Amino acid sequence: MSRRPAIALLLAFSHAPSAALAPDSELPGAWVRVDYGAVVDRRQLSHSGEPVGALLRKLGGRPLPPPGERPADLAAYRLLEPILEPYGFLLSDVLDSLAPAPDPPLVEVGWLFQPGAPQPAWADLLRSRRLVVESDGRGRLRMCLPWAPRPNGAASTPPLPPALESAEAAREAWERWWPVIRHVIAAEQRRLSRTGAPSRQGIEVAAHAFVHDLANTTFHLGTRPYRTVVTDTDTGPGRPPLDVAALESFLESGERLEGARLEPDGSVILFGSRSASPPRLLGGPVRLSALAVASRAVFHGGLSEPYMSLDRDLSPWTSIVTYGGRLEDTRIGLVSLLCDIRFKTFSLGLDILEREDLRERVRREIPSFLTHLERLAADPGARGFAGQQPRLWFYPDDVEITLPEEGDLFALRHARMTASSERVVLGSSLEAAGGPDPPWTRETIAAINESYDALSRIFPELADLDQVVRLLSLFTWLEQASEEGLDTPDLDVLLAVELPAFPTPRRLPNLIVYGALPESGATSAVDVFDRVELGEAFLRLEPPSGRPLPAARRLERAAAALDSKLPDQAALAREIEGQRSRPVQEEDVLDLLAYRAERLLMHQTVLSVLDTGSRARLEARRKAGESLRALSVAIGGLDLGMGQAFARARGRGVRLG
Repeated sequence: MSRRPAIALLLAFSHAPSAALAPDSELPGAWVRVDYGAVVDRRQLSHSGEPVGALLRKLGGRPLPPPGERPADLAAYRLLEPILEPYGFLLSDVLDSLAPAPDPPLVEVGWLFQPGAPQPAWADLLRSRRLVVESDGRGRLRMCLPWAPRPNGAASTPPLPPALESAEAAREAWERWWPVIRHVIAAEQRRLSRTGAPSRQGIEVAAHAFVHDLANTTFHLGTRPYRTVVTDTDTGPGRPPLDVAALESFLESGERLEGARLEPDGSVILFGSRSASPPRLLGGPVRLSALAVASRAVFHGGLSEPYMSLDRDLSPWTSIVTYGGRLEDTRIGLVSLLCDIRFKTFSLGLDILEREDLRERVRREIPSFLTHLERLAADPGARGFAGQQPRLWFYPDDVEITLPEEGDLFALRHARMTASSERVVLGSSLEAAGGPDPPWTRETIAAINESYDALSRIFPELADLDQVVRLLSLFTWLEQASEEGLDTPDLDVLLAVELPAFPTPRRLPNLIVYGALPESGATSAVDVFDRVELGEAFLRLEPPSGRPLPAARRLERAAAALDSKLPDQAALAREIEGQRSRPVQEEDVLDLLAYRAERLLMHQTVLSVLDTGSRARLEARRKAGESLRALSVAIGGLDLGMGQAFARARGRGVRLG
C-alpha cells in the first residue's frame, strides 16, 4: 500500500484538522485521534465475501466483544483486522506532521523485505503493520507499538481514548513487545556492523503507543514516546530460553511428531515415532523455518486461527487467495492452497494448475473414484438441479488429542483433517446456507475421507497436510499452556529464523467448465471441458489500471449486457432497476449486483461458446440418442485452527501415567 495518497489526504485536511487528526482533548495524556475512514477502500472484499463497508456498517462502531459475547461482532473484527491493519502507515505520517521532519528521513523496516523474498519470520509483523518500525539507517529507530491494559481480570479491550499517559503506555507496550522487537534491533545492530558505520553506544529508540479502533477506522496515537538506548538484545528475565538446537535435532532425526511435554523449568521435550518415510513438506524435509511459521501463525496470527481459502473476488472469473495466520509465502501456506485446489479435482476431475482432466489417472489407483459432478449426474434425485454450489473444506473435526488435566503434556492420537462441505446459495447475498447436504455431496465427502491414504499417494500435498496439523497442534498446545499459567519457553526466538524465498499466489483464475451431463440417473459419461480461457478473456475487459470501475459505472455496463429473453437475466435486470430507484446507493450493494450480472453473462457465454472439436463430440453423443444437459460450473478452503481439537480434548480430561 503506497503512503503517498494518504499523505496527500492529511495535507488536504490541514486547514480542518478535526476531519482527519484531532487531539483527544477530553482526557489528559498527549494522545491524538487519527480518523482514516476517508481513505479506506470500502469496496475491498473480506474473506467472507462481504466488503469492508458492509462490515463496518454491521459493527456500528461497537468495540471488540469480550470472550463468548456477540459472536457476529467478533467475526466482523476477524475479517477486518488483516485489511485495516496496514493503514498503520498513517501513524508515521501523523508523527511527521507534529514535529520537524526527521533528518535523515525514516524508512519502514518491514518494507525492506519484499513479500516472498528471504526474510526473518518477524518481517511480516512489520510489513503488515501489526507493529510499525522505522529506521534512519544510522542507529535510530522509531516504533509504534499496540498498547492494551495490563492483564488484571478486566476486559481485554483498551479504553478509547486511552486514559493512561501516553509515555507510560508506550513503556508498557515496549515491555509487552520486547520479545519481538529485540530481533529487529539485533538485526539493525548487525546491519550497522556490516556497513562499517561509526560505533555507537547502542540503538536509540523512540517508542510510541497506539490503540487501533477497527470498528471506527480510527487510531489513538500517543505523541509522547518512551525513549531508550538498547545495547543488549537478550531475552531478559521471564520465560526460560527455547532450546532451538534440540528442535533442529528432532527434525533431523526424521521422526514424526507425536506429542510433547513441558518440564517444570519450562523446557519442552518432543516425542516422535519412526515411520516408513520421514515427514515431508512439498518434497523436502521439515525444517526449523516450518516451526517458525507455525509458531507465528498461532501466537502472532491475529484474531483468527490459521486458515486458507479461495474467496470471491470482485469479478467472477478470479478468486482471492486468503491465508489466515500469516501463512502466505510459506510452504505451509502452499500445502494448504494445493489441498484446496485438489478439491476442484474431486469436484470436477480437473487440475487448474496442470489444466488437464485427472479422472482416469485417479481411477487407475482408485477404480471406484467418482467426482462430485459424476455423482450428481447419476443421482435420479438431481433432476433440475442448478441452484447451489457446494464448497468443500477440510476441517480438524477428527484431529484427536489427549491431554492430562494438568495440561503439561499432549499426545496426537489422530492427525488427519476431515473433508466436509459448506453450501453456498447463488442468490442475492451469496451467504452460506444451512440445511443438509444432498446425497451426492455426502457421498463425495465420504469417499474422500475413506480413500484419503490412497489419494495422498497420488497427491502428496494431502500427506503433507498431516504434517501441518502436527506442527500447528504443537504450538496451539503451548499457547494454551501459557494462558493457563504454565511455564513455557521463549517461543518468540523463532521469529529470528530466516524463512526461505517462497512466493505464493494472491489470486487464481476460477475453474470455469462446461459440463455435459446425461439425464438424471443415466450411467453414460460426464464430459467436462475446461473453459478457463473465457475467464481470461473477460479479465481483459477490466480497466488496465488494475482497479475496478466505479461501482455505478460497473453495474451500468453489466446490466446493459443482460438479455431480457432469458428469464434469469430478465429477473436480475428488474432487481437492478429497483435498486436504482432507491435514494441511497451503497457501493457494495451495486458491486454485488454487478457481480451477479457478470456471473450470469459468463455462464451464458460458457454455455454458448465451445471449440469445434468439443462441439462435434457433443453432437455425436446427441445423434447417438443421448439426452444431454449442460451446466456451467464454478466451484473451498481449509480451517487450520486446532483450538476446537484441544477444546474436545480438554472436555475429556484424562490422567496419564
